[in-house]
Amino acid sequence: MHPPARLLFVAIALCSVVPACTSGDDGASTDEADWRSKPTGPDQTGGSLVVLAPPVAAGATLAPSKVTMLSAQATADLGVAVGGLRVGRHTFSVASHGADGLSSSFSASVAIAAGGNVQVQLGGVRINRKGMPVTLGVSTSALIGGDQTQASATAMTPNDARLAVGVNADGTSIVAAAPGEYSLLWGFGDGIVVPVTANATTSLDAWDYAQRRVGRLVPSLRELPDACNESYSMSLMNGKGTSFAFRDQEIELGLNDVLHQRLYGQPAASMIDIHFPCVVKPYALQLGAKGAGPKVAKVGRLDVDDVEVTMADGSKKRVNGTYWVLDAQGQNVLRSSYPTNTGVDLPPGTYKLHVDYPQSAGTTGSYEETF
Repeated sequence: MHPPARLLFVAIALCSVVPACTSGDDGASTDEADWRSKPTGPDQTGGSLVVLAPPVAAGATLAPSKVTMLSAQATADLGVAVGGLRVGRHTFSVASHGADGLSSSFSASVAIAAGGNVQVQLGGVRINRKGMPVTLGVSTSALIGGDQTQASATAMTPNDARLAVGVNADGTSIVAAAPGEYSLLWGFGDGIVVPVTANATTSLDAWDYAQRRVGRLVPSLRELPDACNESYSMSLMNGKGTSFAFRDQEIELGLNDVLHQRLYGQPAASMIDIHFPCVVKPYALQLGAKGAGPKVAKVGRLDVDDVEVTMADGSKKRVNGTYWVLDAQGQNVLRSSYPTNTGVDLPPGTYKLHVDYPQSAGTTGSYEETF
């Protein structure tokens, strides 16, 4: 007996939508099992970084310094570890500002390993600028800039490492700096090299005669106005030069052989050409030996009064004249003749002064003097 046709249709439909439905008598299953994954594995901890302060010398104070983790947005003092850093390379910066105006800054990167503690040892710097002579290229109000010129042999890779020496730096502050070699530059090929060693403190005078060959210009008393409105200037054999003010203060000009070679690729000269106002030829300022201190050159001064003329009746009056100067070889020293009642600075030497002045008869009188 066969089931009704309507019931057969329902049975077929159910088998088509129900996975557990079977057909035939062999009991074979067509199910596919569900799969759920449950992964497992060991934990890996991050690492830490600690930046160590330099030693503090007697009579000095370690400047406030801050470590900033640029990649982790965290800050810490020197000697305090920054933990929880992910594995990989991290960038940080250090800024150190002394109360006397000395400062340092740099950024660097370090590699952090799982569970590792990276220690970076900094060096210290103290620089005395108190009592520094007036030196060409060193401003009394601006900072002396410096750049790191030698890579640091530490676990870090430093970038843009700098020192700055304020006008009030007196050696009482120690700033933390990236180990390496810095150049404090002023003038042209002048300045000092500042070596910074990890876990040590470097102490230097800003002018450090041990590194430089220096000449010193000493002014004379000026009683009359200058004959020409010009500035002093200096020049080196490589064509570098600048003008500078030189009035009532002594001024030093120097060369650092190491810095000059680095900057210009040639040895430094033993002298600096000084161009005097009104004077034709430059004066070769001799430099002292390295470490010997400045070699002094006294600048001469010629002040020429108006001419005192004795009249026929014995009375006296002053008249304006003009003057020029010759050197020992009879060569003109000045670029022009100048009116009396003025003066000129002269390099050391022996000179002859010539003065012309008008006379009542319409003639010209003259005066000569060797000095």
